[in-house]
Amino acid sequence: MADARTATKVQQLHIVSLLPSITEILCELGLSSQIVGITHECDYPKQQLSDAVVVTTSDINPHTMTQAEINEAVCGSLSNGQSLYSLRKDVLQGVKPDIIFTQSLCDVCAVSYPVVLSTCAKLMGGPKEDIIEDGSSCPLSGKDTNTGVLNPKVVSLEPKNLVHVLDTFHVAAKAIGCSQVMERANEVTSTIEAGLNRIREAVKDLPKPRVAFIEWHDPIFCGGHWIVDMLEVAGGDYVMPVERSGRSIVISNEDFIKLDPDVILIGPCGFDLERTVKDTLEIFGSKKNSWWHTLRAVKGGRVFVADANSYYARPGPRLLQGTGIMAAAMHGVAVAKTLGEDLVPASGYYQILPEMYNGTPTKSIVEQAANVLSATPAIPSCSLQPRPGCALFVAWNGVITLVYEGFPLSLVLAKQRFHVLLPNLKDENFGSKWPKTTLAAVKDDAPDLTTRQLERLRQICGEHSNRITTTEDENDGICINVDKLSVVEYESRGLEKLAGRQDIFLDEYGSSAKTKYSEVSVKEKTAVDKVVEEWCNLETYLPKANAPGSRISSYRRAALGATCVAFLDPLPTELQQYLTDFRKAVDNEFPSRYIWLEEYSLHCTLRSID
Repeated sequence: MADARTATKVQQLHIVSLLPSITEILCELGLSSQIVGITHECDYPKQQLSDAVVVTTSDINPHTMTQAEINEAVCGSLSNGQSLYSLRKDVLQGVKPDIIFTQSLCDVCAVSYPVVLSTCAKLMGGPKEDIIEDGSSCPLSGKDTNTGVLNPKVVSLEPKNLVHVLDTFHVAAKAIGCSQVMERANEVTSTIEAGLNRIREAVKDLPKPRVAFIEWHDPIFCGGHWIVDMLEVAGGDYVMPVERSGRSIVISNEDFIKLDPDVILIGPCGFDLERTVKDTLEIFGSKKNSWWHTLRAVKGGRVFVADANSYYARPGPRLLQGTGIMAAAMHGVAVAKTLGEDLVPASGYYQILPEMYNGTPTKSIVEQAANVLSATPAIPSCSLQPRPGCALFVAWNGVITLVYEGFPLSLVLAKQRFHVLLPNLKDENFGSKWPKTTLAAVKDDAPDLTTRQLERLRQICGEHSNRITTTEDENDGICINVDKLSVVEYESRGLEKLAGRQDIFLDEYGSSAKTKYSEVSVKEKTAVDKVVEEWCNLETYLPKANAPGSRISSYRRAALGATCVAFLDPLPTELQQYLTDFRKAVDNEFPSRYIWLEEYSLHCTLRSID
């Protein structure tokens, strides 16, 4: 009965988290429903935080400021004894917290500890009890039962190394005071420890490269605290002047040059992968930092940038994946495959090659594109799934297409590489923002369709779409395996004539990884739905289907360009037969209207690169 009453009280708790890492920890402990207040930087796991309100603000906007400007603002605030963050006092009072989780380890990361305590004292008459890292017990209710005045408990978590990070799960659980939450903490930390042991085992017999971890570009900060432990687990020899549990410190460019590490890992505090890439290429690609290009790691392409916001800056559950990324970056693809996608997420880091830095490119755009796709981490293989209900579709200009339900995650990652690592590419064409394969185009001299003809064409597409997307067991339909991407220089837009082709083979990380990277997000599905739904109204769609342009001559006339595609050659046998039957049905109904592209040229375009 006591456990039941405690569980009921836990369900009624109002929790405020003032640090993104704590928010992640609480969610791992199964307490997401009790979180009523979060910071403006708490963005993971997003789907579990939709009901929580933001209780903090900050005058520092990392999206509009350079690293040097951010560093200057931070140093100025701290030297004046000011907190970088503010509490929205009225909002905090409105959510009526029973427990507030915070930290006092780093005033750069969250609302300063004294601000939290003074705000609680002024607004709510508390805190009555201050729980630090030892996890002293805490009553479940933050309300004085005699007066009804809110009196929240403030729990400060202070991890300085990897062991402390694991301890914070237990400290948080103990503060809640529920046996079920404590059991969950044991489960979560056991899983993390098992993952760390897998990483140790994978690298134990490998040479330890001399490695540097840059936590900030301008000026250079050495990674500190738990970073030191993570690098040790990952099999690296950390050369930067930081002791275990020690704070991050500034190092001069001259001293960094003297270190000349074998591998450089870059994860600036609070920045995602795209911002990290941008700053790395701009700051270390500038003329004033020409010294950077003399380093052996830079010349050898052994610089890796990571999503620090997810995997390094937040002392929580995802430090496990951060450690796996370190191991893969230092020891190569074989270790990444051994550890698998669950420990080494391919979306979490990029390899920076020498030619990627700002300045005059030493290679053609086609070579650059191929290098971007083949760089570490390897892009996982995946499959394309024809769109259920409407796999065959008449696009604008009357073009007949095989439509997919959306770009799978693997191909989204490939497209993102172009966006992030080749920022000088021209804007992506609309046509490559939704995945399709062009099957046929209208003859140049063909007359316009009537509404009745378009309706009949839609019926034929629907009948044959059902064959493609429905199997006998009514489960998944036909899938098209994507085991390689191709960067091509073409002599005709339909890719029936090529001047050059470079194939980049995608990696097999196992069936579970392929399943994951074949998944299509809601965003991607919506992009396709918006296109396909246009022909629900044939009257308004008819002018678009009859619009001039993209006739067969535009696909076959001489035209030079470059693009990245996934070729469908060879087609799955079953799909090949279905498309043959579809072609016959169209040609029987509309003789001499369509010219079908050669099967060997059929492809799904990721994006143009010329």
